[in-house]
Amino acid sequence: MFARVVVLSPVRSLKAEEPVFDYYLPDDIADGVRVGSLVTVPFGARSLYAIVVDLPERPAVAETRAVASLADPEPVLTTAQIGLARWMSRETLAPIHECLLLMLPPGVVGLTDMRLEVVNGVAAGLRLSPLQRHLVDSLRRRGPLRGRQLDRVFPRSDWRSAAERLVRRGILARTHVLAPPRARPRRVATVRLIPGADTGAGLKGLRSPVYPAVLEFLRDEGGPVDVSWVYAQTGCARRHLNKLEERGLVALEMEEVWRDPLEGKAFLPTEPLPLTPDQEAAWTNLRSAICDLESAIFLLHGVTGSGKTELYLQAVAEVLDRGRRAIVLVPEISLTPQTVARFAGRFPGRVTVVHSRLSDGERYDVWRRARAGLVDVVVGPRSALFVPLSPLGLIVLDEEHDPSYKQQSRPAYHAREAALQLARLTGATVILGSATPSLESYLRAQRGEFRRLELGRRILGHARRLADLQAVYHLPRIRYRTLRDGPPEACYLPLPPVKVVDMRAELRAGNRSIFSRALAQAVGEALGCGEQVILFLNRRGRATFVLCRDCGYVARCPRCDVPLTVHGRQASLVCHHCGRREPPPEQCPRCGGTRIRYFGLGTEGVETAVRERWPQARLLRWDRDTARTAEAHWTILQRFSDGQADVLVGTQ
Repeated sequence: MFARVVVLSPVRSLKAEEPVFDYYLPDDIADGVRVGSLVTVPFGARSLYAIVVDLPERPAVAETRAVASLADPEPVLTTAQIGLARWMSRETLAPIHECLLLMLPPGVVGLTDMRLEVVNGVAAGLRLSPLQRHLVDSLRRRGPLRGRQLDRVFPRSDWRSAAERLVRRGILARTHVLAPPRARPRRVATVRLIPGADTGAGLKGLRSPVYPAVLEFLRDEGGPVDVSWVYAQTGCARRHLNKLEERGLVALEMEEVWRDPLEGKAFLPTEPLPLTPDQEAAWTNLRSAICDLESAIFLLHGVTGSGKTELYLQAVAEVLDRGRRAIVLVPEISLTPQTVARFAGRFPGRVTVVHSRLSDGERYDVWRRARAGLVDVVVGPRSALFVPLSPLGLIVLDEEHDPSYKQQSRPAYHAREAALQLARLTGATVILGSATPSLESYLRAQRGEFRRLELGRRILGHARRLADLQAVYHLPRIRYRTLRDGPPEACYLPLPPVKVVDMRAELRAGNRSIFSRALAQAVGEALGCGEQVILFLNRRGRATFVLCRDCGYVARCPRCDVPLTVHGRQASLVCHHCGRREPPPEQCPRCGGTRIRYFGLGTEGVETAVRERWPQARLLRWDRDTARTAEAHWTILQRFSDGQADVLVGTQ
């Protein structure tokens, strides 16, 4: 048997087509290798990881080398994912190995590395640079070292070029090595009670009261328990458990556990809601396509609050009832918590989340659970598209117009186009939802490439839920109205009036505040009625740039050539592109002037102004500076939803 592979490393190909290589399969691994398997192969003088993309009957070359090993007993990619990677490579002109790696969680593929050792002494009179001499001395003192170890020994230095010259001179020897995958299942120590053990005889001679307390606790639990939990509940230590194991009363074992990003979170169960006439008309089309297993593309064009999410939920339910699975994409990580809450409440135990803020272990376990068929719905930003759900029946892109669906780094793909291609490969239905569709999607709907479904009215609440919220938050009144031609419990709000204020007119009227008179009045009225206020600003920080009033100098990042933003109480200057930080200048570096001023406004500046203007208001700020983790996003959203803050200041 033979395997056609793509090596997961940059390679030069003399042919214009895809760089694939043929190897023969040894008998000991031939039965386990399938399309999508991760293998290691000899490649020149190196060993590399590779993905099997085909199993041809005959190789394309006369002589083939053997596949070295099978890295994972199960395929790491599906056939559809390999097809999607090939499409992305053609569309974005990115190497195919980068597109394949995009679909794997961190740590599944081990790193290629080198090992250096000294093989010959330095001849007398041979001139070496200080870095080369330091490198030789370190290897003599420590013995052979790998590249990652040398990175720590020589930080911020080009030791690789120095090593290359020493290898050519015969002073050092270089060996290519292949590190094993970093990602591994998590295992924890557990203890369980051995059934039928003679407790009286086993405890004979043990005077500490901890021993019977441990046995009583394990008896109540009725199964294996994490030893850390036993320590916390009984006050015992490992020596106590070892003694009980020696006497045949308990068994200490290692158990594999999932690292679940939703572990410990509670979600309020929900039931399907009655649909309005607009929703019912759209649902008829969606359900027909799902039932017919039709790879249809729908543009769900609905105003904000029109009930698009309820249609997503009912579409997912229909797909799950037919034994298929669903991916739900949101443009930003910050939008993930409320979306997860909606879907996890409707489909308890069947939903997970994936995004870049999870730990490597969590992403690895989410990927493994999806590959094993233990997950039915995945929610997340564009990277969630590559979770190996099979069979895939539905892909939802909420806010499909959002530019965050476009990846800026290579491979520079657009999640919408990648989702459409994945749907073609799997036969899945696609729903593109938006209140303001992108021009591309709107035009394709007009041409008939997409089916356009409209939701024209806002359905923002249901009578019972609104009554509960009114009681919980002691609201004197609510503005919702009852639909005339819909379900009796459906309530709606008309689109809010929008007022554009000319701040130049405010300045001429003597208002030098960052708040217009109309905004200040509206905020005051809302706070006076016990309502909440959200203030959006598209910039974070205290000020957006630093200017010298004498010569016009603007402080810029020397690496990115963009203005530095003022952050924090210490007024640090921060680059929002590369993260560079520096103290603010006391005098202009160009003219030496001291009239350095801060201009512009960020969320920190708005937060300070709100505290000064409405000191009694409880305030939250939500931007990248205050929410660097997924848990922080969740916490801020929950606090505001629970009414623990009056004003929320934040970016999108």
